[in-house]
Amino acid sequence: MPIIIFIASLISTGLDSIYYRYLPLDTNLYQKIEIVGGEDDDIRLSGTKSFLVSYGASGLVVDQGMWVNFSGNTGDLTIEGSIADQEGEGDITKGLFEVENTRVGFIAPWGSGQVGDLILSHNLLTGKIRQQGVGGELGVGPLTTGLVVARGYYRRRRIVPQDHQGPYLVDDQGIIPGSEQIYFNGIPVLKGDDYLIDYQSGEITFTPTRPVSPIDRIEVDYLSASVRFLKLSSYGKAVYKDHRIGFLGDFEDPSRPIGFEIDAERRSAFESAGDSMIWIDGGDTIAGGDYLKVEDHYQFAGFGEGNYRVQFTYVGGDSGDYVYDQTIHAYRYTGNSGDYVAKVKIYPPQKSRFVYTNSEFKIGSMKATLEPAVAVSDQNLLSSRDDEDNLGLGFGGRLEYENGLRAYLDAYDRNENFQFPIQSEYDLNYLWGADSEVVMLSRYQAGLLAHYSGVDLNLGAGLLNRRWPRVFIKTDFKNGHLGYSRFRKRYRFDGGYDLPVYFVVPGIGVLLEDDRRLSYLQLRIPEVFKVQYKMVEDTLGKGNGFDLLLSPSLGPLEGTLSWTRNTWEGRNWDLASLSASTTYPFSITGSFNLNREVKRRYDEFYVEVDPNEGDYRLDTITGRYIRDPGGNYIRKIHYLDEYDITSTYIYRLLSDFEYGSMEISANLDDARTEFRSGGDLFLPIGLFDLSASGDYTRNREKIFDAKDSDLDIETGPYFRLNRFWRVGPFGHYHKAEESESGTRIRDETTTGGKVRTSISSTMGIEAYIGYDLIKASSPAYFPEIGTVLIRKPLLGIDLYFPIMGFRLFSFVDLSYIYSEEDLPGFLSILHPTGYNGVYRVGFDRKLTEKSTLTLSYHGRFHPEYKWDHNLSFSSRLRF
Repeated sequence: MPIIIFIASLISTGLDSIYYRYLPLDTNLYQKIEIVGGEDDDIRLSGTKSFLVSYGASGLVVDQGMWVNFSGNTGDLTIEGSIADQEGEGDITKGLFEVENTRVGFIAPWGSGQVGDLILSHNLLTGKIRQQGVGGELGVGPLTTGLVVARGYYRRRRIVPQDHQGPYLVDDQGIIPGSEQIYFNGIPVLKGDDYLIDYQSGEITFTPTRPVSPIDRIEVDYLSASVRFLKLSSYGKAVYKDHRIGFLGDFEDPSRPIGFEIDAERRSAFESAGDSMIWIDGGDTIAGGDYLKVEDHYQFAGFGEGNYRVQFTYVGGDSGDYVYDQTIHAYRYTGNSGDYVAKVKIYPPQKSRFVYTNSEFKIGSMKATLEPAVAVSDQNLLSSRDDEDNLGLGFGGRLEYENGLRAYLDAYDRNENFQFPIQSEYDLNYLWGADSEVVMLSRYQAGLLAHYSGVDLNLGAGLLNRRWPRVFIKTDFKNGHLGYSRFRKRYRFDGGYDLPVYFVVPGIGVLLEDDRRLSYLQLRIPEVFKVQYKMVEDTLGKGNGFDLLLSPSLGPLEGTLSWTRNTWEGRNWDLASLSASTTYPFSITGSFNLNREVKRRYDEFYVEVDPNEGDYRLDTITGRYIRDPGGNYIRKIHYLDEYDITSTYIYRLLSDFEYGSMEISANLDDARTEFRSGGDLFLPIGLFDLSASGDYTRNREKIFDAKDSDLDIETGPYFRLNRFWRVGPFGHYHKAEESESGTRIRDETTTGGKVRTSISSTMGIEAYIGYDLIKASSPAYFPEIGTVLIRKPLLGIDLYFPIMGFRLFSFVDLSYIYSEEDLPGFLSILHPTGYNGVYRVGFDRKLTEKSTLTLSYHGRFHPEYKWDHNLSFSSRLRF
């Protein structure tokens, strides 16, 4: 039992940051954790736990991370689970906030259960339902129940791929970090390696290692960040033999909004909206922000200098009031012709309840399952309007016969008032040929499955929404497959065949649909080599493509080469990726990526045809044409003699060797060029230790013809006086330049030096004294001043020593900036005259060989500016 208490304690601390979204801060940060086991206990536990509390001028910050795996037995209880609180793998476009993935399960003679970050899946005949969040699940005998605090709404979305890598919009409400699972042609792909994601904007971009073309099939499972109220999800069920009865519920508390306040004006808007979404002002003063309110709009005041925190929503099409200004990295009010509005879409708080009963009957080789259901929902708990459609009825059934052959009959039917959030069955939608806009209210389907001499046969027919018929047949055999389906006037035929010849596998395939054709030939060596040629025809014309993938391993050298070239009537596209790495004679990794697109511009227009004869329908609310197999419009393309050419190049070289490291990277596209190089060197020569470090960056914004560069170098020798003491002179050079349209905005050169000394033993000290001379000018803004001289004496001390099992440390970096001239404009901000200081003092304690505890006080100060100071407590435990 003490072990159970310990695990529960870890879970409670690991989940705090989720609850902070909903509850006032009231958490005991100092918990005593004790692990005690009995003689028969067999618990295997390993992992890391870190914790940070910081309080200062910026307020209270609580952060923590954890990774624990455990399994085993204690008494008659079996336990297994994992506790994780760490960032996702790979590179991402924005930093992740904490993403918990914490779960512990147990099995006992009296029942079973699990707590933590849970996914509760309910595969019912009336639809699949998924509840996800932080909570618990418990089963005792025939009874099972669960309750979670939901972090978002479950969504499954199909991306319609185009002839580019992205970005592709998944959800304009944002995505809960770490919740996404992306399938590329049915294969799960990895963040960082295969795609990048912007959680705030809800967009994904695929990397060059995962080329995208219009023939690919991409689906995304994720949690939408559209939850604006504290949401609780619950379920319960009772089972008796082949019968069960159960309920599911989702409830959003209207008194617990998230990220905004409900004032009288907003409450009135909710009450009059009925079941519809509303727009609310994106500004609030809950936590301060970066903007000031000027009359009827918001104006950027500087980061942390405003009274309002403002959320903006992209509307595009010059329909907004704001634009994003890259020069200030904030939104700027334009009054019209903008792409953003200072408003947020809010769905009203909702409540849904779902009750069902499921019974199974068997007669010989036949089995029948019946499942009637009732759903009661209210799409707006703050309004009594539109409540006449709150009651919905549903029914599901399945009849199966198996005796060598397997025959089945599936049916489900829901009326239009059935509002409980059913999980989209995308695979089923895809086979039926229905797009995501088509809501499946009913489906009747019969089929036959057979297996004979290594061949699987699946054929069937059905009716969607009581009026749209479909037939399909599919066969799978040893080295290939064939399939055909028809949904209304749309059809799909696909087939493929591989013929292994020793270690080489040649193959052929074809895909025919009503709006595109594809055929391909390929040759591959598994895990090493693949070449493919394809011919494509779609709504934008005819084309062909060539794919090459090579990933050899030659001793210490490993490399990957991929190249894709697609040529359509209206566009050409090259995508290449080359990477190589070796560990001999030292570690070095290099990569190169290319993405070049040539698109021919075209006019797109829609022609009205007879009802049910088109592929699109006109949405009268948004004015957009939406793909619909039962529509009354078809799309037409007219090419123009105009082209858009875009190119992106990415280079990177990284090396680690015995005496230092080096990194070079460059990003080049049609709008911006970025280059960076840096490294460090430490080379012992006789009684000297030669040290050098440097960093160089250069950027260019082509649209504004804006350029900036920064070079920083420090080098010098340490002379070893004895085993513990080193001293030496170091030189420092820094050069910074900024210009726009050929006019220099900033020109700054720093030259200086330091004398460093270092003593290291059971106690240690590092100190330096130095002087920098800064020459600064701004011909664009202050031409009359010319070059000003800024002088900066420096002094720094870093000290640590042990006492009674603790390691005390302190650090201070002091400088005094002065100039004979008054510094104008931004120069006075970059170089505030007077005393400047950075300091840190505290202690740490080594608890075990790999565990530490740290308490520190740190910050920076200047007499004329607000002090920035923080008191921090952190711990890191490894076990």
